Amino acid sequence: MDTVTVRLLGTFAVQAADGSPVRFRSDKVRALLAYLAAEAAQPHTRASLAALLWPEQSDELALRNLSQTLVQLRAALNDVTSQSLLISRQTIQWNRASGVRIDLADFTRLARGGGTAEREQAAALYRGEFLQGFSLPGCE
Repeated sequence: MDTVTVRLLGTFAVQAADGSPVRFRSDKVRALLAYLAAEAAQPHTRASLAALLWPEQSDELALRNLSQTLVQLRAALNDVTSQSLLISRQTIQWNRASGVRIDLADFTRLARGGGTAEREQAAALYRGEFLQGFSLPGCE
C-alpha cells in the first residue's frame, strides 16, 4: 500500500500508507471525516456541519464543538497527510487532490465507467453498506 485509504463501504476504517490503522479520538471525528470525504464535491459551511453533528446544541456551542473536532481530525490526519482538508473561516472541504484514496469515490467512478472491467473492479471494492454499523445517537 502506497497511499492513505479511507474506507466508507462496510466498516469505517482509515489506513496509513504503511497499512497501519489511523486512530481517532471519537465517533464525531470519524463522522466528520466520513461526511467530508463522501461529500467532497463542494465546500460545507461550518454552521451546517455543526448543526449536522450537534443538532440539539446552541449554534455557539455546536460551532465550538466543531472546532475542537476539527483539531482532533487534523491531528489524526497530520500523521497521514497534511493536505487532506481545505479549511477557511467559513467552510471546510475534503481535498480530492490530496492523494488520499476513498473507496466510495473509486467505487462510484468505476461503477459509472460502464465497461465490464470497471464494474468488476467496483464490485471488488464493495465490502458492505455505507458506514455499516456506524451511527451517532441524536444525529441523522
